[in-house]
Amino acid sequence: MDVKILKALYKDGRKSMREIAKETGLSTPTVSYRIARMLKSGTIRGFIPLLNPEIGGNEVSAFVALRLSGSGTKEAMREISSMKEVVGAYFTTGKENLVLRIRCEDSNHMESLISEKLEKMEGVDVVYTQVIMKIVKDEISLPKVPVGIPIRMKCDYCKGDITSEKPYNLKVGPSYHYFCCKTCRREFINKFGTRIEMLKNEKMH
Repeated sequence: MDVKILKALYKDGRKSMREIAKETGLSTPTVSYRIARMLKSGTIRGFIPLLNPEIGGNEVSAFVALRLSGSGTKEAMREISSMKEVVGAYFTTGKENLVLRIRCEDSNHMESLISEKLEKMEGVDVVYTQVIMKIVKDEISLPKVPVGIPIRMKCDYCKGDITSEKPYNLKVGPSYHYFCCKTCRREFINKFGTRIEMLKNEKMH
């Protein structure tokens, strides 16, 4: 079921629950529940507009190959990944073990990023830079998804792992909450019953 829903979303992320239900042969409540579950577990990270990269004006994009060495490799990767200019970071085999895709305001900005930040980092060597002259293809495709996607979730009450493929759930307002057992679901309702009733009343009005 999840794979069918994901394929429908990859075709058009703007589709309504009803449209996805019609395309997949599922009920609208089932689609809503499954999408909420995949969002909660991090299987779906979010929905974003994909912009035409050519509208960037003077922006410059490039691939930068780095060689990381020493004991601070993981820390260096975290620091580099947090830079706003870095839109892609790929740990690879070979001597150049980290390849970046960067996007800068202009060539001066790119030069500053490389010379003032990357080249001055300890244990980081800039091997080469390749400026992207023209984008021939830049497409996000649906990766091969196995049947029965392993969805890892935490119980919203005890925070323990949910091991069941069909966890106990509770819809509160527009959101779903998931539980590892009946006891946690009951205790959650006992603890937040007043708030749950308030949300139900708000929806009715």
